[in-house]
Amino acid sequence: MKEHKNDNRIRKPNSVQTEPFHVEHINAKGKVVHSRQSKKEKKPWTFKRVFLRIILPILLVLTIIIGGIIIWLLQWENHVLDQIEYIPTDTNPTFINESSSVVEISQYTSETIIPPVEDEDVHNFLLIGIDSRSRKYTDDGTGSLADVIMVMSVDNQEGTIKLVTIQRDCYVYIPGHSKPQKINAAMSYGGPELLSIVIENHLRIDLEGYAYVNFYNMEKVIDAVDGIDLEVTKSEVFHEPGG
Repeated sequence: MKEHKNDNRIRKPNSVQTEPFHVEHINAKGKVVHSRQSKKEKKPWTFKRVFLRIILPILLVLTIIIGGIIIWLLQWENHVLDQIEYIPTDTNPTFINESSSVVEISQYTSETIIPPVEDEDVHNFLLIGIDSRSRKYTDDGTGSLADVIMVMSVDNQEGTIKLVTIQRDCYVYIPGHSKPQKINAAMSYGGPELLSIVIENHLRIDLEGYAYVNFYNMEKVIDAVDGIDLEVTKSEVFHEPGG
């Protein structure tokens, strides 16, 4: 039997860059095997191709990131709101006057000679910090002194928030008491409702709501917002006199 030697004959085209070329290969059985090879031409970058391969993946990644941030913010907001204990507004709060009698606060909310200043774009709220270290509040907020008394005014037209601090040892007339008392005692006598009336009568403003917090829950509020940054002096850190 006559053996056939492998013979490769390559015929190259005139143009190597774009046209295909043929390879003829003789196998062991003496048959000629043809193969066709060509260089792949690069497709042009059309708008559709750019959108599908570049723009669309970027948009999907951004959508996932933004969606994750929104979900985290909603969960964080719900976590903060869960720390608030709400007082029913349909109750008629009372307090104890100087005669040790229980009276309704509504008896002292009659209109006065000088009407309060009103502005539909301005909303006032009372912020109170009480001196209680208990983990729970009383039902009506009484029994504790108001260490911090602040009025927060939200101006929707100007887009501003302003805070006014009222000194806790200011002497004022508290409903149910004939002699002036320290304003922080109003919280102990009748809770935030009585303190709100005292401030409304003296500042001639309308308070649309209030919120109060004690030492223990103030710590939880700070933790809920991931802490706060404070700048203190050296004397404040080391408790030096005058610091």
